[in-house]
Amino acid sequence: MIQEWMMLEALAEFSIMPSSQSTGALLCSLTVQPTLINRIIYAQNKDDRLQAKAVKAANDESDVDWTCGVNGDLKRKILDEAHHSRYTVHPGDTKMYHDLKRQFWWEGMKRDVAEFVSRCLTCQRVKAEHQRPAGLLQPLPVPEWK
Repeated sequence: MIQEWMMLEALAEFSIMPSSQSTGALLCSLTVQPTLINRIIYAQNKDDRLQAKAVKAANDESDVDWTCGVNGDLKRKILDEAHHSRYTVHPGDTKMYHDLKRQFWWEGMKRDVAEFVSRCLTCQRVKAEHQRPAGLLQPLPVPEWK
């Protein structure tokens, strides 16, 4: 019963309203598609500079420079998904960069990831800074026994 409740809560996040009324057999199908990946593919297909570079690469021209601009909204969405996802739990900038570079790349990506994490208020409140203490340790006074 608890597993069913947890599944219903997970489906509620996606605005899917399951019906509990059953009068007979019901066969359902749920298809999940990665909309972010589809948005990236669509943006790449509409990028004229990237298409021109793909034509150069197809013609075996070795001096193709693949660096090109990435849509700012897509960058922000990728960073947001990678940082605020239920499964990543606010990773630091190094872990987030290494996780993202397996699937994505754009010029200045490491800098963008570090900047994004530094602006996260939750990370600023929770994550401990790994720095040396500011000064030398001071001895405590020895208590006197009476």
